[in-house]
Amino acid sequence: SDVPESRVNFRELQQAGYIRQDDLPLVLPPRGERGFGWDPVFRPAGEARTFGELPEAEKDRLGHRGRAWRDLLVELQGAVTQ
Repeated sequence: SDVPESRVNFRELQQAGYIRQDDLPLVLPPRGERGFGWDPVFRPAGEARTFGELPEAEKDRLGHRGRAWRDLLVELQGAVTQ
């Protein structure tokens, strides 16, 4: 196929339900030099910039890794106070 491998992988993840197009709009051509991997082609909902264009603090605030760490800290704090 003449479809770039990165697009095929994205499509497979999307079809499997791991990524929803409306949650992480795909931006082509890629924009931004920050981050790694897929950061230059995804932008958070409601944001004009891609993850590759965001400063690290904003990326952590909006991205799934930052949300996961914050959720984990809440769970751990709850476990400690019980």
